[in-house]
Amino acid sequence: MATPDEGSMTKVRRRYLLAAVAGAAILINGISSLGGNSPSPIASRAATPATLGSLKDKTDEELLQLVVGRKSSVDQQLSQEYEEDRVRFSSLDRLWEMDPRDAAVAFVSDYVSKEAKGLTFKIDNRDAHPPKRGEIGIQWISGNYYAAPEQGVTILKHDGYNSTLLVSEVEIVGRPSKEEIERAVMKTDSHPLPRLVAQQTYEILWWLRHVHPVVEPRSGRSAAFSSVDDFGRLWMKPDGPVIEKAVFGEPCGECAAGNVAESCDTFAATLIRRLIERSGIKRRYPVPKIGRYVAPDPDAKFLHAPPPDGDDPEAVKRWIGRLADILRNPKRQYLCSDVMDMLVPISNPLRYKDARIDGALLEVLHRGVEAAANFKPMPEMQELDPSRFPDQASFEKELKLREEKRKKESDEERLIDDLRITAMTAAEKLGSHDALDAFPELLSLGKESVLAKFPWNDPPNFRWNGPLIGAASLAGGHPELRPSLIEFLKSELSAFADKSELPSYLLEATWRADLRDLTPSLEQLAGTSPPPGKDTADQSGNRFHEARVILMAWREYDPLTKTKLDIMLSGYIGGGKSIPAVLRAEFEALSKQDQLTVRNFVNWTRTVDVPWSRRYIENIFTPHTPRPDILIER
Repeated sequence: MATPDEGSMTKVRRRYLLAAVAGAAILINGISSLGGNSPSPIASRAATPATLGSLKDKTDEELLQLVVGRKSSVDQQLSQEYEEDRVRFSSLDRLWEMDPRDAAVAFVSDYVSKEAKGLTFKIDNRDAHPPKRGEIGIQWISGNYYAAPEQGVTILKHDGYNSTLLVSEVEIVGRPSKEEIERAVMKTDSHPLPRLVAQQTYEILWWLRHVHPVVEPRSGRSAAFSSVDDFGRLWMKPDGPVIEKAVFGEPCGECAAGNVAESCDTFAATLIRRLIERSGIKRRYPVPKIGRYVAPDPDAKFLHAPPPDGDDPEAVKRWIGRLADILRNPKRQYLCSDVMDMLVPISNPLRYKDARIDGALLEVLHRGVEAAANFKPMPEMQELDPSRFPDQASFEKELKLREEKRKKESDEERLIDDLRITAMTAAEKLGSHDALDAFPELLSLGKESVLAKFPWNDPPNFRWNGPLIGAASLAGGHPELRPSLIEFLKSELSAFADKSELPSYLLEATWRADLRDLTPSLEQLAGTSPPPGKDTADQSGNRFHEARVILMAWREYDPLTKTKLDIMLSGYIGGGKSIPAVLRAEFEALSKQDQLTVRNFVNWTRTVDVPWSRRYIENIFTPHTPRPDILIER
């Protein structure tokens, strides 16, 4: 339930208005500069001048607008790192100015998907009266598997002029007792709330339980759980409900249809989260820690020990050998991600040039390949009919056996999923570690994933293809590998030219390997209209716009501007998770003064809203610049 630090936006309304007026013209003029002659073949790593010239006279802000495809980047909220007193606009804000009953209906209606837009809601019992005092509590547990677990509590106390918001947050280290965690979590910080604000928030959520659809929905999305969701318990006093197994993720209007009372956990969490933001309440810093780390096995303990000094080659060699052995051990699967990041760090993937690393990464890849090939989804279980059992005890016994079986199957499925994910990561690491011998296998697996012949995911993952990206990373540094990759990507890009959906990794592989021979294919995509219903003024997330941006970067002949564009493409197309060799080479070729300009540019991106993670980009280009521990990332 922790929220980013944000504040009032009233100070910048005039600036936003002026920027919005100029933004559309900037985008149109910039995109027009994507035309021109095709660059020279990939034998030349530098782009050739385009007919309409360079973008070097564009401001950093204008370049960002061209890359992300928005009318203006300034009409987005400024970064919380430097602008802590600003709060971005939210459609939720209007709820505090409406009648609470109408606000509850509007709240649910806001979260109906496009597929169920005809679904409407109402409240029949408008004569009911909310309690004059009450409490809504959320005790949450972090659902993020990739960070230290956290727990906390958020309690809204609606009590007239004594209304308060109680919040806490603690990080769990090791295995503290349940009682120790409970005591720490209930040590809350108290923040007074204006009487009317607390009353309005409470009453919106109270009325939410009375909302129901005008007509029962025929279809719609089902509730989905994510690894970033928080879980826990929700209660409302004085008249309920209490949800013991609550999920505090994205609200779903049609999921709530029929029984909003039992689906109010996500709505309550969303509205109270916004209340925290509007109230300017900052998360605890630093977050208190409970317990201490206790390694479950010797290998986990080894990972938490500091690495050897780089001046001791023998110690480094032994350290690498131990880590490689951990990767090869199937019983240490849960340590694989950490070990791979240590052996092939994103900031310097070639720090350790030891052949044992490639061999261990290949074993991780092969384990995932085998797991994916043997994967069989859990069959659906038919609901038990109690009338088929002689008594209640027999029925409950069978229920328990089914639950145990389902849990075992679920655990096995999670393990297989973890094996596949680490295999994807290992494939990318092989590419960035320059494992040349692995190229044929990576390309073969990448093709199978694209063609849906290999079940990396079911359905095939349109957002991540580790083997193909690994192969592209290798081709980016070894021109002799490019022809086979070009042949495959040319065919695939042409196949998607007439479709609205295009796997992002096809474009990422094209850009990461710097495959200029595919310019005609990208030009074909760049001329494709956006999908029906897509706002043509906002091209963010449009694969065809991404093709145009790659062409824009390829045709830029000013070295400094080209480096800036590729840094943004590392985030916009590459997800900010790794830096291609061509970008590293571009930066190293710049003068000292231009390198400083690039570093300042990377720092500047903190002050604007960018739709990508900045962590690794900053680690590489601005390693000496202090960065807040709580970095807002996408």
